[in-house]
Amino acid sequence: MSADQAEDLRAFEQRLVDCVAALQPEAFKWKVLLIVVIVWNVMTGLGWLMDASGSMGFLESLWNHKAFSCGLIVLFILLITNQYQKALAPQIVMARCRSVLKEYNMSCDENGRLILKKQRTNHHPIG
Repeated sequence: MSADQAEDLRAFEQRLVDCVAALQPEAFKWKVLLIVVIVWNVMTGLGWLMDASGSMGFLESLWNHKAFSCGLIVLFILLITNQYQKALAPQIVMARCRSVLKEYNMSCDENGRLILKKQRTNHHPIG
């Protein structure tokens, strides 16, 4: 490997590390938001299921449990608009990079550091 190639690899690795590091805070915020919404739905959903007044209809029951209904609407909006992908953005980027780097006998860790793999040599016995 020449000095220019090594410098290019170092520059690529640094750019990859910077990109992943820039995605981490935003991904963390979305993970926290999704966890809060899911926990909110579980807690209020248990209250809705444990409600003793079972003589009312489904829609009336949801109307009486506004916290659960609002939580369901928020969760539905987050899922239908694919907001969960923002929480997984660093993992998605790293998976795509690994698939491209695989062709060049390289990989990368979760932080974007390059991993150089030895080239495989196929030894076929003669005979």
